[in-house]
Amino acid sequence: MRITIEKSIAPLEILWRHWEEQGSLHVFQTRAFVQTWLETAAAAQRREPCLALVEMDNTPAMIFPLALRQRFGMTILEFCGGLLCDYEAPVLAPRCPQPDQAAMRDIWHALVCQSGAQAAHLRQVCTDIPNVNGTSRTNPLTLLPLWNNGTACAARSNGEAGAAFLQRIRKKRLTQDSRRQLKRLGALGNLRFVTASTPEERLLFTQTMIAQKQRRYKETGVFDVFSLPGHKAFYLSLARDDGCASQNLPHVHISALLLDNKILAVHWGFVWRHTFSYLMPSYEGGEWQRYSCGRLLLEWLMEQIFDEHCVCFDFTVGGEAYKSDWCNEEQPIYAHCHPAGVRGLAYAAVLGAKRGALRLFRKG
Repeated sequence: MRITIEKSIAPLEILWRHWEEQGSLHVFQTRAFVQTWLETAAAAQRREPCLALVEMDNTPAMIFPLALRQRFGMTILEFCGGLLCDYEAPVLAPRCPQPDQAAMRDIWHALVCQSGAQAAHLRQVCTDIPNVNGTSRTNPLTLLPLWNNGTACAARSNGEAGAAFLQRIRKKRLTQDSRRQLKRLGALGNLRFVTASTPEERLLFTQTMIAQKQRRYKETGVFDVFSLPGHKAFYLSLARDDGCASQNLPHVHISALLLDNKILAVHWGFVWRHTFSYLMPSYEGGEWQRYSCGRLLLEWLMEQIFDEHCVCFDFTVGGEAYKSDWCNEEQPIYAHCHPAGVRGLAYAAVLGAKRGALRLFRKG
């Protein structure tokens, strides 16, 4: 085993590109996602790149896109993307051997120690990593000591057309209500669903999504992810750089529901391989909230995406109640902490205390 840590993507560019074409990885570990995050949020939040190449049997096998951050006066190793990364997993070579538990724990311990961090903290460890042919393989990080940290869910069509899938899975009350809302909105003007196709549309829809999300965060008292430095710039930068010139790059998919020139709802997500990632839905409040604009856009999106040969509409992480109306697949999400030294043990103890307090709160 050999581990090399780089401070930029450049030394790994050729290898990473090849593995995007033929290896196993999530959209959150693609070069486009990682590089944009490093240039925007990571730079603004003073996080240091720590991109680790792992060789097994003298052959490049895995890339871990990680970064160092300061927390509680300690240096903590985390995945690139921070709060914007829904799935944490390495990039795997096409013929990467599956390590056993002992080997993976040795690799991870050596990597954490070599990084100089006092602890490694993973929050969104998923069970599987997608292959290029639509299958998946086991995430080697699941061989580490983990604790449950929620679930992710998806709608999987298995090749079924969008309209047929919706007809089968959608509840009758939702079908009837959607027809009624479309009719009501259609009576007010020219109602249309649009997938952004120009730089101007992509930028406008992204700016609107951010404004609508921030309004909703304020209304509900939920933490505003856009309040963190560099997060707005991350989404705006990816919106400008389409990334769809090659099928081996993630496509930033931005869509909206418009009434005349009024943007009623927006969705911002990715198309990667055979999966659509449903990431940032937003909608207008006030008088428009009663029309269920966000749900109307979601239903249209699902039909379009399945018709375009994506077989998985991934709602990713989070336990929002509405997802149960659409999903037929669920997977656990895990967290992990690996201390390195006495200070790392203190960090792990703080995390353990927080988990214990949260369990008591839920029971109470």
